[in-house]
Amino acid sequence: MYATISKVAFLCLMLVAQMGFSQKTADDYFKEGKAHFDGKNFENALESFDEAIKLRGNFASAYLYRGTAAFYTGNPVGAAINWSKAKSYGIADAQKLLDSYINPEIYQASKPAEEYHEEGQEKFKKGDFYGSIIDYSNALYLNQTLGWTFNKRAYAKMQIAANLTDQQKIAWIKSAISDYNMAIEVRPTDAKLYTFRGIARCLAGDKTAGCEDIQAGIAKGHTQSAENKIPEKYCK
Repeated sequence: MYATISKVAFLCLMLVAQMGFSQKTADDYFKEGKAHFDGKNFENALESFDEAIKLRGNFASAYLYRGTAAFYTGNPVGAAINWSKAKSYGIADAQKLLDSYINPEIYQASKPAEEYHEEGQEKFKKGDFYGSIIDYSNALYLNQTLGWTFNKRAYAKMQIAANLTDQQKIAWIKSAISDYNMAIEVRPTDAKLYTFRGIARCLAGDKTAGCEDIQAGIAKGHTQSAENKIPEKYCK
């Protein structure tokens, strides 16, 4: 009996020791997030920076990078909050990011939202998809009713996804789907948007919902979908 108890106690101690050695620190999560960030896998970077900040609430560098990752995924408000936190914890250069991208003067109608959209279009045409996302995000910060801007930001994310590995690709596609959801909410009769979201859903692995969207797009009048054999390509 005593031997059995001792064996159980020993195993428990071993498990606790292993847990202690394998437990990640805030620095570990930050390094992991930085690796994701450098690989332009911003969705996973956000998750890692979240964990780093949970473990160390005043982790200035994690706030700085989390803000930038948030900005690149179309969340300028989240970016501003995180950059402000980074500044408050000692990173003075965070103010440059706030001035460049989240300057309050921008959001006092010094530029109309449509102008940011057009600037995004120009960057998109030049292949600067990350830059276009920033401009589209600024436009949407000013005006959440720009359904076509949500669509263009989604398309920019899909272009980025096309050049990434599987795990990174899915994260960006899912972010694009969120934009297509918003675009459809603003423009529910725009048949093309259902087709675009359907393709994205299929590429993300949700073939059932994706093909339903593609069929909905055709039913709503996006005849080019059938002409281009979109259903055959994604739903067979």
